[in-house]
Amino acid sequence: MTETELTIEFDKACSNYIPNRSLEKVLYQSLQEAGIEKPNQEEKAFAEKLWATLSDGEKESYLDILRGFGYVGDGSEFEGKYLAETISAYEPSKEVLAGSTDVSDVSWVVPTAQLTVSTSALGTPLHTWQMTTQGISSYAHKGMLRAAEAMALTAIKLLTDKGKLEAIKKEFEKFKEANPYTCPIPAEVKPSTLQ
Repeated sequence: MTETELTIEFDKACSNYIPNRSLEKVLYQSLQEAGIEKPNQEEKAFAEKLWATLSDGEKESYLDILRGFGYVGDGSEFEGKYLAETISAYEPSKEVLAGSTDVSDVSWVVPTAQLTVSTSALGTPLHTWQMTTQGISSYAHKGMLRAAEAMALTAIKLLTDKGKLEAIKKEFEKFKEANPYTCPIPAEVKPSTLQ
């Protein structure tokens, strides 16, 4: 009605992330074996100070942030705390994790699983000064090492247990058979030049 014209220019695109549930189970088992190191008093106090800088809305919706990463609990294990001190139960989710990542396209090429570990105070929004501040904290370092240990244990399991590896491959091949990959970028689109 307004005679407005619109031009869409594709420069990039991402595919949907395809989880491999068989690989997720092995990764979760490995995370449980790696365990969790409880935060010390200094870490708890630092997290509480950061929590105090969050808005009321951020504090009220901290479980929504966790659910965005696959958390399915009721939050009772976090009551009165500012840092996660437990490993949450694994439940495969059909929820779409909002965001974009090149891991999504990788998941169409090789079986892929992801895990999330605690590296920041509960409720910390991504891409904020609070998240940046915690990036060099001791509890962020502990979480990073826990994730690395879980991934290494998973690799060892898959190298030593052909049954687990075959289950992962079978699930991946079955999915690919039913869902051939289609590049989300139209064939006529060429990458833009760097400027």
